[in-house]
Amino acid sequence: SEEDKIERAQDIFEELNIGSLTGKKILDFGCGDGLVAKCALEAGPDLSIGYDPNLKKEIQYDNFLLTKNVDDLKKNAPYDFILLYDLVDHLDQVGPSLKFINSLCHDETRLLLRCHPWSSRHGAHIYRKLNKAYCHLFLTEDEISQLTDEKITTVQKIIYPVSTYKYYIKKAGFDIVSCEVEKQPIESFFLSHDQVRERILEIWSNGTGEKFPKLQLETSFVDFEIRLSQPNAGAKIK
Repeated sequence: SEEDKIERAQDIFEELNIGSLTGKKILDFGCGDGLVAKCALEAGPDLSIGYDPNLKKEIQYDNFLLTKNVDDLKKNAPYDFILLYDLVDHLDQVGPSLKFINSLCHDETRLLLRCHPWSSRHGAHIYRKLNKAYCHLFLTEDEISQLTDEKITTVQKIIYPVSTYKYYIKKAGFDIVSCEVEKQPIESFFLSHDQVRERILEIWSNGTGEKFPKLQLETSFVDFEIRLSQPNAGAKIK
Protein backbone atom coordinates (compact mmCIF):
# COMPACT_ATOMS: atom_id res chain seq x y z
CA SER A 1 0.00 0.00 0.00
CA GLU A 2 1.02 3.63 -0.36
CA GLU A 3 1.14 3.96 3.43
CA ASP A 4 3.52 1.00 3.65
CA LYS A 5 5.78 2.57 1.00
CA ILE A 6 5.87 5.90 2.86
CA GLU A 7 6.63 4.18 6.17
CA ARG A 8 9.43 2.16 4.54
CA ALA A 9 10.91 5.33 3.00
CA GLN A 10 10.84 7.07 6.39
CA ASP A 11 12.56 4.07 7.99
CA ILE A 12 15.26 4.10 5.30
CA PHE A 13 15.96 7.81 5.74
CA GLU A 14 16.04 7.55 9.54
CA GLU A 15 18.40 4.57 9.30
CA LEU A 16 20.83 6.67 7.24
CA ASN A 17 21.18 8.97 10.26
CA ILE A 18 22.26 11.96 8.17
CA GLY A 19 21.05 14.60 10.62
CA SER A 20 20.25 18.17 9.66
CA LEU A 21 20.41 19.09 5.98
CA THR A 22 20.08 22.84 6.50
CA GLY A 23 22.01 24.61 3.76
CA LYS A 24 22.75 21.27 2.06
CA LYS A 25 21.79 19.53 -1.17
CA ILE A 26 20.95 15.83 -1.29
CA LEU A 27 20.59 13.51 -4.27
CA ASP A 28 18.92 10.09 -4.18
CA PHE A 29 20.40 8.46 -7.28
CA GLY A 30 18.12 5.61 -8.40
CA CYS A 31 15.25 6.88 -6.27
CA GLY A 32 12.47 4.57 -7.48
CA ASP A 33 9.24 6.36 -6.64
CA GLY A 34 11.12 9.20 -4.91
CA LEU A 35 9.69 8.76 -1.44
CA VAL A 36 13.08 8.78 0.32
CA ALA A 37 13.99 12.06 -1.40
CA LYS A 38 10.65 13.42 -0.22
CA CYS A 39 11.28 12.26 3.36
CA ALA A 40 14.62 14.10 3.23
CA LEU A 41 12.69 17.39 3.07
CA GLU A 42 11.93 16.97 6.77
CA ALA A 43 15.65 17.56 7.49
CA GLY A 44 15.47 21.02 5.86
CA PRO A 45 17.72 20.81 2.79
CA ASP A 46 18.16 23.64 0.34
CA LEU A 47 17.42 21.05 -2.36
CA SER A 48 16.37 17.39 -2.40
CA ILE A 49 16.53 15.61 -5.76
CA GLY A 50 15.44 12.12 -6.68
CA TYR A 51 16.70 10.71 -9.97
CA ASP A 52 15.57 7.55 -11.72
CA PRO A 53 15.61 6.87 -15.48
CA ASN A 54 12.39 4.85 -15.08
CA LEU A 55 10.55 7.53 -13.14
CA LYS A 56 6.83 7.51 -13.98
CA LYS A 57 6.12 11.12 -13.10
CA GLU A 58 8.51 14.07 -12.84
CA ILE A 59 7.73 16.56 -10.07
CA GLN A 60 9.20 19.95 -9.20
CA TYR A 61 8.28 22.47 -6.52
CA ASP A 62 10.20 24.76 -4.18
CA ASN A 63 13.27 22.79 -3.06
CA PHE A 64 12.15 19.37 -4.35
CA LEU A 65 12.73 17.71 -7.72
CA LEU A 66 12.01 14.24 -9.09
CA THR A 67 13.57 13.80 -12.50
CA LYS A 68 14.74 11.26 -15.08
CA ASN A 69 16.92 13.81 -16.87
CA VAL A 70 20.66 13.59 -16.09
CA ASP A 71 21.07 17.20 -17.22
CA ASP A 72 19.08 18.23 -14.14
CA LEU A 73 21.66 16.46 -11.98
CA LYS A 74 24.58 18.20 -13.68
CA LYS A 75 22.88 21.60 -13.46
CA ASN A 76 22.35 21.34 -9.70
CA ALA A 77 25.69 19.70 -8.81
CA PRO A 78 27.67 19.40 -6.64
CA TYR A 79 25.78 17.70 -3.81
CA ASP A 80 26.58 17.41 -0.13
CA PHE A 81 24.98 13.96 0.22
CA ILE A 82 24.39 11.30 -2.43
CA LEU A 83 22.41 8.16 -1.68
CA LEU A 84 22.76 4.98 -3.71
CA TYR A 85 20.32 2.74 -1.92
CA ASP A 86 20.05 -0.78 -3.33
CA LEU A 87 21.25 0.44 -6.71
CA VAL A 88 24.74 -0.83 -7.52
CA ASP A 89 23.61 -4.42 -8.10
CA HIS A 90 21.02 -3.23 -10.64
CA LEU A 91 23.36 -1.17 -12.81
CA ASP A 92 24.28 -2.47 -16.25
CA GLN A 93 27.62 -0.69 -16.06
CA VAL A 94 28.74 -0.13 -12.49
CA GLY A 95 32.10 1.52 -13.25
CA PRO A 96 30.88 4.25 -15.65
CA SER A 97 27.89 5.00 -13.40
CA LEU A 98 30.09 5.53 -10.35
CA LYS A 99 32.45 7.66 -12.45
CA PHE A 100 29.51 9.88 -13.41
CA ILE A 101 28.45 10.16 -9.78
CA ASN A 102 32.04 11.16 -8.97
CA SER A 103 31.56 14.19 -11.24
CA LEU A 104 28.59 15.31 -9.12
CA CYS A 105 30.65 15.56 -5.91
CA HIS A 106 32.67 18.24 -4.21
CA ASP A 107 35.61 17.43 -1.95
CA GLU A 108 33.45 16.94 1.16
CA THR A 109 30.48 15.10 -0.38
CA ARG A 110 29.32 12.10 1.66
CA LEU A 111 28.09 9.14 -0.38
CA LEU A 112 26.06 6.41 1.31
CA LEU A 113 25.68 3.09 -0.50
CA ARG A 114 23.58 0.11 0.44
CA CYS A 115 24.32 -2.98 -1.66
CA HIS A 116 22.04 -6.01 -1.80
CA PRO A 117 24.11 -8.86 -3.27
CA TRP A 118 22.66 -11.29 -5.79
CA SER A 119 23.91 -14.10 -3.56
CA SER A 120 21.66 -13.09 -0.63
CA ARG A 121 18.36 -14.82 0.12
CA HIS A 122 16.26 -12.36 -1.93
CA GLY A 123 19.06 -10.77 -3.95
CA ALA A 124 17.37 -11.41 -7.29
CA HIS A 125 14.45 -9.16 -6.22
CA ILE A 126 11.77 -11.55 -7.44
CA TYR A 127 10.03 -12.02 -4.08
CA ARG A 128 6.83 -10.43 -5.39
CA LYS A 129 6.69 -13.15 -8.04
CA LEU A 130 8.24 -16.08 -6.18
CA ASN A 131 8.80 -15.52 -2.47
CA LYS A 132 11.19 -18.37 -1.75
CA ALA A 133 14.60 -17.80 -0.15
CA TYR A 134 17.53 -18.41 -2.49
CA CYS A 135 15.21 -19.64 -5.26
CA HIS A 136 17.39 -17.89 -7.85
CA LEU A 137 20.33 -20.01 -6.67
CA PHE A 138 18.71 -23.43 -6.98
CA LEU A 139 16.41 -22.70 -9.95
CA THR A 140 17.53 -21.54 -13.37
CA GLU A 141 16.11 -18.36 -14.88
CA ASP A 142 14.08 -20.48 -17.33
CA GLU A 143 12.61 -22.51 -14.48
CA ILE A 144 11.67 -19.36 -12.57
CA SER A 145 10.08 -17.92 -15.72
CA GLN A 146 8.00 -21.10 -16.10
CA LEU A 147 6.83 -20.90 -12.48
CA THR A 148 5.94 -17.20 -12.57
CA ASP A 149 5.01 -16.73 -16.25
CA GLU A 150 7.42 -13.79 -16.25
CA LYS A 151 11.04 -13.29 -17.22
CA ILE A 152 13.02 -12.25 -14.17
CA THR A 153 15.04 -9.06 -14.18
CA THR A 154 18.70 -9.96 -13.98
CA VAL A 155 20.86 -8.16 -11.42
CA GLN A 156 24.65 -8.12 -11.28
CA LYS A 157 25.74 -11.68 -10.50
CA ILE A 158 28.65 -10.74 -8.28
CA ILE A 159 30.38 -13.85 -6.94
CA TYR A 160 32.51 -12.09 -4.30
CA PRO A 161 30.35 -9.11 -3.30
CA VAL A 162 32.38 -7.24 -0.67
CA SER A 163 35.71 -7.33 -2.53
CA THR A 164 34.00 -6.56 -5.85
CA TYR A 165 32.15 -3.54 -4.45
CA LYS A 166 35.42 -2.25 -3.01
CA TYR A 167 37.10 -2.66 -6.39
CA TYR A 168 34.37 -0.66 -8.18
CA ILE A 169 34.47 2.07 -5.52
CA LYS A 170 38.24 2.48 -5.66
CA LYS A 171 38.31 2.33 -9.46
CA ALA A 172 35.80 5.18 -9.65
CA GLY A 173 38.04 7.48 -7.58
CA PHE A 174 36.56 7.10 -4.09
CA ASP A 175 37.95 6.23 -0.68
CA ILE A 176 36.01 4.00 1.69
CA VAL A 177 35.21 5.70 4.99
CA SER A 178 33.35 2.71 6.42
CA CYS A 179 32.09 -0.71 5.36
CA GLU A 180 29.53 -2.69 7.36
CA VAL A 181 28.47 -6.19 6.35
CA GLU A 182 25.06 -7.33 7.59
CA LYS A 183 24.82 -11.10 7.84
CA GLN A 184 21.94 -13.49 8.40
CA PRO A 185 22.35 -17.17 9.26
CA ILE A 186 21.45 -19.64 6.51
CA GLU A 187 18.60 -22.00 7.34
CA SER A 188 19.92 -25.52 7.85
CA PHE A 189 17.72 -26.77 5.01
CA PHE A 190 19.99 -25.13 2.44
CA LEU A 191 23.11 -26.59 4.04
CA SER A 192 21.93 -30.13 4.80
CA HIS A 193 19.50 -30.98 1.98
CA ASP A 194 21.79 -32.75 -0.47
CA GLN A 195 19.80 -32.07 -3.64
CA VAL A 196 19.28 -28.38 -2.91
CA ARG A 197 22.89 -27.93 -1.81
CA GLU A 198 24.19 -29.65 -4.94
CA ARG A 199 21.89 -27.57 -7.16
CA ILE A 200 23.06 -24.30 -5.58
CA LEU A 201 26.66 -25.34 -6.06
CA GLU A 202 25.98 -26.37 -9.66
CA ILE A 203 24.35 -23.05 -10.58
CA TRP A 204 26.87 -21.03 -8.58
CA SER A 205 30.07 -22.63 -9.84
CA ASN A 206 28.96 -23.18 -13.44
CA GLY A 207 31.65 -25.81 -13.74
CA THR A 208 34.44 -23.62 -12.34
CA GLY A 209 35.02 -25.75 -9.25
CA GLU A 210 34.02 -23.05 -6.75
CA LYS A 211 33.25 -24.23 -3.22
CA PHE A 212 29.77 -23.94 -1.69
CA PRO A 213 29.24 -20.17 -1.17
CA LYS A 214 28.24 -20.20 2.51
CA LEU A 215 29.83 -16.82 3.24
CA GLN A 216 28.12 -15.17 0.27
CA LEU A 217 24.70 -16.64 1.13
CA GLU A 218 25.03 -15.26 4.65
CA THR A 219 25.72 -11.72 3.40
CA SER A 220 22.40 -9.82 3.33
CA PHE A 221 23.53 -6.22 2.85
CA VAL A 222 26.79 -4.30 2.55
CA ASP A 223 26.74 -0.64 3.61
CA PHE A 224 29.45 1.82 2.58
CA GLU A 225 30.20 5.44 3.27
CA ILE A 226 32.61 6.78 0.66
CA ARG A 227 34.24 10.08 -0.31
CA LEU A 228 36.34 11.39 -3.16
CA SER A 229 39.89 10.12 -2.98
CA GLN A 230 41.21 13.08 -5.01
CA PRO A 231 40.04 16.72 -5.00
CA ASN A 232 37.45 17.18 -7.74
CA ALA A 233 38.58 20.20 -9.71
CA GLY A 234 35.34 20.29 -11.68
CA ALA A 235 33.06 20.68 -8.67
CA LYS A 236 33.29 23.42 -6.06
CA ILE A 237 31.23 23.92 -2.92
CA LYS A 238 28.53 26.51 -3.59
